[in-house]
Amino acid sequence: MYRRRGSNGLNRFDSLQIALRGIAANRLRSSLTMLGMLIGVASVILLVAVGNGSSAAVEAKIQELGTNLLVVAPRATFSSTGSPTPPTSLTRADVRALENRTTNPDVAGVAPVISTSVTMAYGNSTYTPLDFVGTTPAYRSMHGYSLAGGSFLPASRCSRTPG
Repeated sequence: MYRRRGSNGLNRFDSLQIALRGIAANRLRSSLTMLGMLIGVASVILLVAVGNGSSAAVEAKIQELGTNLLVVAPRATFSSTGSPTPPTSLTRADVRALENRTTNPDVAGVAPVISTSVTMAYGNSTYTPLDFVGTTPAYRSMHGYSLAGGSFLPASRCSRTPG
């Protein structure tokens, strides 16, 4: 039978036989090599997946912030001597000025926020959240929030303090 030979004098079948004999003769080395390649490929796949997941989570958080939200907050100022003065709080008059559609036609909504730490009690149970936010009903729609259960306070239950 005629066998076609390559430039080194071996055909493909002979090359495969030599390779399989080499693997069989060095089983431990071959197994460890295959295990190393398997672990390497799996770790690259895992790292790429984690990187893509992290990227998606960061993008989702940025989208949550919204591209059309502007936060106005009081800040400390510095006197002529260079010492900081405590920030003055924004007032209800500031909120009304921002809500004025004549002077601010592009402002779609205003939601004043006060954030503090409180202890809530119901029956014999108490709960102290890290942050308690008091605001108006507009805050929910501006941020696109929804509840898994329960309900938001209706606008009729929200009182406005003079300011």
